[in-house]
Parts: sequence; structure tokens; C-alpha cells
Amino acid sequence: MSEHRPPVEANRHSRPGTLPAVPYPQGGAFAPGFGFGSDGATGDEQNPLVQYLAVIQRYWWLIVLTTVLAVAYQYYKTRNDLPQFRSSSAVRLTDQGASVSGNLVPDYANGYGGYTDPILTQVQVIKSRIIAEQVVDSLGLQLQSATPGFYMGFFRDVHVSASAPPATLTLHFSPSHFTVYSSRDSIIGDYGRPVSIGRVAFTVPQSPGFMSAVLRVIPREQAVDEVQAGLDVKPRDMTSVIDIIYTGDDPYVAQDVASAVALVYKAQDAASARQQSHRRRVFIESQLRTTDSALAVAQARIAAYRKSNLALSAQDKYNAEQTDLTSLSKRAEALRESRASYQSLLAALQRYERGDVSALRTLAFVVDPGGNASVNTLFRQLEQYEQTRDSLTTGMFARTPEHPAVERMDALIASTEPKLRTAVENQIAVIDGEIATIDTLQSHRREQIAAIPGVEETEQRLERDADNILKMSDKLNDELQLAKIAEAVEAGQVEIVDLAQYPSGSIGAGRRRKLAYGAFLGVLLGIALTVLVDRMSSTVRRWEDLERVMRVPGLALIPQIAGDAGDGWQARVRGTAHRLLPSLVPQRGLVGDEVGNELVMVNDVRSSSAESYRKLMTNLMYSASRPGLRVVVVTSASAGEGKTTTVSNLAVAFAQQGRRVVLIDADLRRARIHDVFGLGLEPGLTDVLVGNATLEQSVRPSGIAGLSIIPAGTLPPNPLEFLGGERMHELLGTLRERYDVVLIDTPPVLVTADAALMGVQADGVVLVVRAGKSERVAARHAVEQIVHLGGRMLGAVLNDPDARTPRYGRYGDYYYGYGYTASET
Repeated sequence: MSEHRPPVEANRHSRPGTLPAVPYPQGGAFAPGFGFGSDGATGDEQNPLVQYLAVIQRYWWLIVLTTVLAVAYQYYKTRNDLPQFRSSSAVRLTDQGASVSGNLVPDYANGYGGYTDPILTQVQVIKSRIIAEQVVDSLGLQLQSATPGFYMGFFRDVHVSASAPPATLTLHFSPSHFTVYSSRDSIIGDYGRPVSIGRVAFTVPQSPGFMSAVLRVIPREQAVDEVQAGLDVKPRDMTSVIDIIYTGDDPYVAQDVASAVALVYKAQDAASARQQSHRRRVFIESQLRTTDSALAVAQARIAAYRKSNLALSAQDKYNAEQTDLTSLSKRAEALRESRASYQSLLAALQRYERGDVSALRTLAFVVDPGGNASVNTLFRQLEQYEQTRDSLTTGMFARTPEHPAVERMDALIASTEPKLRTAVENQIAVIDGEIATIDTLQSHRREQIAAIPGVEETEQRLERDADNILKMSDKLNDELQLAKIAEAVEAGQVEIVDLAQYPSGSIGAGRRRKLAYGAFLGVLLGIALTVLVDRMSSTVRRWEDLERVMRVPGLALIPQIAGDAGDGWQARVRGTAHRLLPSLVPQRGLVGDEVGNELVMVNDVRSSSAESYRKLMTNLMYSASRPGLRVVVVTSASAGEGKTTTVSNLAVAFAQQGRRVVLIDADLRRARIHDVFGLGLEPGLTDVLVGNATLEQSVRPSGIAGLSIIPAGTLPPNPLEFLGGERMHELLGTLRERYDVVLIDTPPVLVTADAALMGVQADGVVLVVRAGKSERVAARHAVEQIVHLGGRMLGAVLNDPDARTPRYGRYGDYYYGYGYTASET
């Protein structure tokens, strides 16, 4: 038998009817909470990173599958990739214009900001789409070879129209000539002479040594995209030199593109520099013309000022200005009086009613005969119309208002009255404008009178303004000369250092790099899928699911039992066969066939699984919230969740602590306790209940000190009648008196009602849940069924094959933790 912890005598101060407590050293391995969180899980298990690692370990096959598929897909994509060729050219950023002009031209072209790297800016310019488009057009890169090994270096002077549609050209070569076939036409060409078919033109200098070749015409945008994809631009450290690198499947194209990019970039930079210098010259000329005009105006102001201010003395100028000011004041006063008169007339017109001759006479006194002619004329007409109407409607032959003559007069009066009112309003507006103008002139005259003492100071100010404008004009003339020089000698800032050479060899197709990239993506995708599958699973998988889903406390986390290291996979296969065919494949013990390999508390006391069972025992022993705890039922929601293994090892754990323990196999449908301990099935529990055997005959020694076994006995057809009878209740009472701990293995809760019935008779129920197998709904329903019938739920045990639990060494009679290890599966 494997080494196990020596038995310890029971605590004399234990309360009767409860699990006796055992003294543990302070901080020992079995002290409550040692190495575990308050909820029963290890601190390492509560770490989210550890939980994710456990998920990855559980679904490692999915990661392997996605990695293999990703690598296979990448291999499928790259299996026909052609060898790649690389060529490079180099340019240097300099200021050739300054060297040509003897540094007379300042660096006006440098418009970089204080936080901008000019080298990196030029790198982006070289990689721009404008450069790529010019390279495609200059080299005719829309025409490409579709025949492996047939390179575009066999052609010269290739030109393809930018609007050329996609097409395929087939070439057949002979020693003296070649023939080009398209979908619509064919043409025979001579070596060394240009040929044109459709919108494509090229020259074949000599026979390329091929019998035939296929060319394809691609859209211009696609060719530009390919150039940008193969182009790489890198500045050299601590220099102004930039390397232009191009990678492609045609060595001639790689050389031509690398050189063409450098040449196009240099030409574009020179053209841009000349254009910028030209714009600068035009701008300076425009500013110079404006400055010359301003200078002429300033000089004219000086002359006019001198002419107007020096012709008269200061006193004479003061008298003249004062006279003008007085005249303007009189004129303004007269206008205000006239305005008041017209304002009165307007008010009278507003009160005027048709046919009121007395009111009309009042208006006659308001109208100024010497005033506005239009107003006077309209007033006279209105007066005449009123008098005529008055004569028509009064006297012996007075006419009624409906008379045509009276109505005609009314119409004339009605049309004349608004015209008169409008004319008066217009005249008032004109007078207001004249008053405003006179006020402005008065203000100006007052300013001139106030400025008369500073005539000489004003003249000096005008002269200073003219001098400043003259200096600006001279500076602009100098800048204009510099701009003309810069425009004449501008060569740009780019100098060709090296043009591209023909590649010395291929650099491969990059297949290894692509496969490695595919493997990396496959691993990432596999990890993401494992997390997704784990989150979408309907089973209990993590420690926190016990309280969140089942609403019961967690008692312990049990790793998967691996069995004997010497058996390896054979032991696992045998265990599986025994569970499927228990009658044909018996459970084989590990030590003289006395106990099964499921008893890690006997076979491997230092394993992580054994220490987890001790943790379960400790939580049950030191639970102050469960007084009177002596008879415990261990069950599960469904079959195959590890309840028999759990209750067997828990019984051994109690016995190794000096407890008197009896383990009852109450699973009368699928009894396994006798196989675990290598015992016979009969006599057992059912034999005692029916009176075929005594209790002493049915209690078997397990071979472990302090642990007794009551097998199931003869399996009856109606187990529920046996477990729910009075004899069973009396049997449990007898066992309470004889033993410190009574553990009962029952069938799954959802399979039969045996477990729930036994849970009512026991002091508490422990539910075993297997991670990744137990459905959340089933586990929760099992708990509800036990509680509904009056059972007392103590908590749940999580069997997790991927759990990480503390490893323990042994020192004397105590175990101590010294690290963590993955469970052995």
C-alpha cells in the first residue's frame, strides 16, 4: 500500500454527534484556507490568466486544428508563388541650386515644420501613388508575362495606353520573325522593329529562345497597386541617403522599377522646385508692383500736402477754415428749418380727410412756395381737385357722391394724395442727407483747424512713410533678382547616388515566412475559438459556476485522477472498459489487487488530487455552520461525474486522520464501491435490510485503518423500497453510534429518487460536478430537487481534469505546499 499520513487520535473535546475535530499546526497544510481562497478555490485558480490557460489546455486540439488548417491554406495559396527578385537604387537629398548660385539663393524651398522629419517626408513622397503612376506609364507595366521564366526583359520600348482594357496576347517565335495573337487580331513582327496591336506597342530585339509565350494586359490601377505593394523605401541612418528597393517576380522589372522610381522622383522634385521658384518670382513681381504704386501715392501725398499747407500761413489757413465752418453751420440751420416745415406738412397730410376744404386751406399755409417744385405742383393739383369737387357737391345743382363727375374727382384726389405724401417724404430724406453731409464737412473742417498747429509734424510723418515704402521696394528688387537666379539654376534637392543593378539571384518566394505567419494566425484564431467555445458551453466549467449557476458553496476542486504512472494509457483504457462492461472487465487494484487505482489517497498521497481530497475533508470538518454533521450523502446530477471516486477517497482521507469511518454503497443500480476496494458484492446493505445477514456480517474491512465498507449486497429490483423503509432509518441510527463518519454513495439525483430520499435521512448532501460534462441546468435542477424534498445541501465538489492545484511535500506528520503543477491526465 502506498505511503499515507499516519492516523491521529480523535480530539477529546469534540462535541458528541459531530465530526470530531483534529488539531492541526498553525498555518499547516490542512488549516482552513491554507493555499486556497475563501471560496475553496486556490489563489492560482482564481487568477484569470490561469483560467484562460486551463481553457487552452482543455481545447488544445482545437488550437492544433486551426493552426494546421491555417498553414494548409497558406500553403495552398503559396504553392504556385514564383521566385522573387530584389533590386535597389539610392538617392541623396541635397541643395544643388544653392551650390550652383554660390549660396546666393536662400533656402526658401524648405517649408518643413519644426516637428517634421524631412527625410521621412520624402520617403512618403517616393511611395506616393503619383510616382507609381508615372513609373507604370513610363515602363508600360500594364503588360506582364503570364509564362513562368519568360521575363519582360526580352522586350524594349513597351507602351500601353492607360485606357487599355484587360486582354491576353499570345506570341509565337521563329528564327526570323514572331507572331502576336489577340482575341480580335493577329500581327507578324520582325525582330528589332516595333509592333503595335490594339493599344499595346513593344519591340522584340531578338529571339528570346522560347517557342511561345503568353502576355496579359492588366488595368492601370492594378499595375499601380502592384508597384506600390512591391516598393520599399528606407532612409539610411544618420545620412540624407534614401534606398529605393523593389521586389517582384521578374528580375528585369525589379531593376527597371527601382531605377525608374529614382529617376521619376528626381525629375518630379526638380519640376516641383522650378515651379515653386517660378511662383515665388511671380509673387515678388506682384508685390513689387504694389509697392511701386504705394510709393508713387506716398510721394504725391507729400507734394499735395506741401502745396496745400505751405501756400498760406497758419493764421490765414485758420481764418479760411473758420469762414467755411461758419458757412456750413448756416446752411445746416436753414436745412433743418426746411425739414421742420416739410415734417409739419407730412403730419398735416396724415390728418387730412377728403373733402375737408378747411384742412386744405391749412395745408396751403404750410407749403413753402419756394420749396420743392414737385411738392408744390402736387399740392396745387390736390387743391384744384378739391375745389372742383366742392363746386360739384354744393350749391343749387349739387350732385350726389355717386355722380360720375364726383367719382372722377374722388379718384383724382385719391391718386394725388399718396403722391404728395411720397414726395414730401422723399424731400425730407434729401434734406436729411444734405444735413449729414454738412455735418461731415463741419467735422472735417474742425479737424483741419485742430491740425493746423501740427503741419510740420504731419509732413515729416508723410516723408517717413515714403522712405519705408522706398526701402521695401529696394528689398523686393533684390529678392526678385535672387528669385530669377533660383528659377534659372534650380535642379531640385535630389541627386542620384546609384541606379539599380540586375539582381544577382532570387530571394525565394517567401513561403517560409508566409507559412510561419499562417501558423501564428492559426494559433491566435484557435485561442479565440477556444475562449468562444468555452463561453458558449452549457456545462459547468469553472469554479465560479458553482455559486453563480447552482447557488451552492464550493467545497473543493479535484483534478482528474491519472492512475498509476506505470500503467499509463493502459490503465485509462482498462478503466473505461470497466465502466462500460463492469461484469466483463473488473476493476484491477494496484497493490496486490486490494485497492483500485482510483484511490489516490492510498496510491499517491503526495499528488495534487490527494491534497484536494484533504481540502474537501478539512472544509467538512471545520464548518462551524453545520453542527451535528455525521452522516453525509455524496451524489451527482448524472452518471459519470466522479461521485464514487470522490466518496471513496474522502472516506480514506477521514480514516487517515484517525476517524472511525464507514462507507455505504447505496447505489443499488450500479454498485461500484466493492470494485474500488477489491471486495465482494455480497453480503451487503440490501442483505441487512431484508434480514438475510447481520450488520456485523455486512461490514467489511477495507484494508485501511479506521475505514469499513458496506457493499451494496444483492441488487434488488425495487431499490427505492429498501432505502426509504424503516429498517434503513434504524440502520443509520446504529451506524451513527458506532462510527464518527458515515459516508453514503447514492445513484445520480436525476436518474432516480434514491439520492434525494437518502439526503433527507442524512445530515447533509455533497453534490459532485464534473467540469465540461455536467450541464448547468441539470446541476441546478439536482440541487433544487434535493432541497425541495428537505435535504440539506452542504456544497459542491468540482472535478476538473484541467485544474491546477498545489503540489505538496511531506515533513514529519504534516504536508506543506511548495509550488503548483498541472494535473496529470
